[in-house]
Amino acid sequence: MRGQDAKRGEPVQGLPFLFPFYHSIYTINFMVNTLEEYLKVYPNFMLGKLTTESFHPLTRQLSTLANDDIDVAFNVLKQVDLLALNIVKDQFELVLKLKSLIKHTIDEGNKVFLCGCGATGRLSIVLESLFRQVYSDRDFSNHIVSFMAGGDVALIKSIESFEDETQFGSRQLDELGFKEGDLLIASTEGGETSFVIGAAQKASLISPNRSVFVYCNSDYELSSIDRSRAVIENPGVFKLPLACGPMALSGSTRMQATSVMMLSVGLALLNMDDSDGVVLKKLEKVLKLIDQLDYSLFSPLTLKESELYQKDQYLIYQTDSNLGLSVLTDTTERSPTFGLDPFENFKLDKHMSLCYLSLQGIYSTEDAWRMLLKRAPRCLEWPAINGIASLEKLMGFDISENSLKKREKLKHQHVFNIAHNGDELFFDLEGTTTVVDVNGFNQLEVHLILKLLLNAHSTLVMGRMNRYLDNMMTWVKASNLKLIDRSIRYVQQLLKNRNIHADYETVASKLFQKLPHVTNERPIVQLTLECFLD
Repeated sequence: MRGQDAKRGEPVQGLPFLFPFYHSIYTINFMVNTLEEYLKVYPNFMLGKLTTESFHPLTRQLSTLANDDIDVAFNVLKQVDLLALNIVKDQFELVLKLKSLIKHTIDEGNKVFLCGCGATGRLSIVLESLFRQVYSDRDFSNHIVSFMAGGDVALIKSIESFEDETQFGSRQLDELGFKEGDLLIASTEGGETSFVIGAAQKASLISPNRSVFVYCNSDYELSSIDRSRAVIENPGVFKLPLACGPMALSGSTRMQATSVMMLSVGLALLNMDDSDGVVLKKLEKVLKLIDQLDYSLFSPLTLKESELYQKDQYLIYQTDSNLGLSVLTDTTERSPTFGLDPFENFKLDKHMSLCYLSLQGIYSTEDAWRMLLKRAPRCLEWPAINGIASLEKLMGFDISENSLKKREKLKHQHVFNIAHNGDELFFDLEGTTTVVDVNGFNQLEVHLILKLLLNAHSTLVMGRMNRYLDNMMTWVKASNLKLIDRSIRYVQQLLKNRNIHADYETVASKLFQKLPHVTNERPIVQLTLECFLD
């Protein structure tokens, strides 16, 4: 099977390998057909030695704390956040160099592109939205372009197949019109995502010294991965390493890694006209704010939301379009992390997700997406992918206020309101209320605080629903090559905890046998583990 390029009629490289499985992309979404095919490529996706995949010593009892002492659990997550965010101080000189590069690019009349995959893709889109808000009084709207693997549809449902292909990153960059003089900021938490590396390498060829590679593991750790080593050693790529340590949940880079990236890239992007001294003061200010922030203010909301889910009830998060992307990011990322049904597409899906998003005061799907993104949607109309990333698919996710009515058939739906009321972030879940003082915060700081609180909140909600064990994502979906490897390693670790040894290939064999039997209530790690315990 060979697809045709939507613009040039050229063959789409890599499709024979991937697209036989796109029909099941929202269920199991195999990247390879057989165990034998996986074993041919798996050395390039064995990531267990990376620090971002390791187990944080502070959170080894996180699942227990989530159920037994929620306030302590919040405090532990705050400690992990602060430890990670302090890396920005260590790398501040590089942040300033990035700021200078951004300003120089825009002053020349060229564009800044931001890209990522999964969590870093969503972050890239958030940063574009913030840029458009911060510089709304200046004619910069045409100087900022963000994209993620799979296009804007992947904001809702990650199109994981795109992650494993360098050529797709290169192609999306090319189709968006990246040219000489433009700047690409390519972010990958682990530093090994093929899609992002493909985009960074292509940008370095088109626009010398205007390709920035942002990542959260050390060069030493990444040197054993061919694709990572190639981009790190590329003299045409500016490196911004942010080795921020292990995640609170092993491998869950939606948390600390993307928070560190939001702060570092956000400081450079949104303060390009400020002096270096002013930017340093802003960094010191935000770190102090987080240090003083009491995460446990969220405990009543976490207890309430988890209680509703345990009663088979549902939520809809309602907010305005300025906060919407950060709320959307946290709620949609719960699906792959914790094995939940993703947001339903009202045109296609019969299932209902535990939570959804509603933008207050907007009653058109098209208007909701434009207001959320601060631009027109960027979708992929590639014939070979059969509409899975198209604008039509995106419009099936109605995030307008109409989504409240569309979900009324749920007998037990509750509304979680989030608002930025002047000097306060206001959170209310039907009478359970929390207020966070954000007096004097700028937009980046507000979104970072919101992200940190929602990440901690959703993680502990899922802990109370037993969706991870200790600090291990035992409900992870094996939906791409990296996540297949992660699932195998988790099974090995759980067996090791029981004094049972099983080599990698043996576990991989059992995992592939069980992949067709995965359900929302029977995750692949559990199914594979049972093969060794029965």
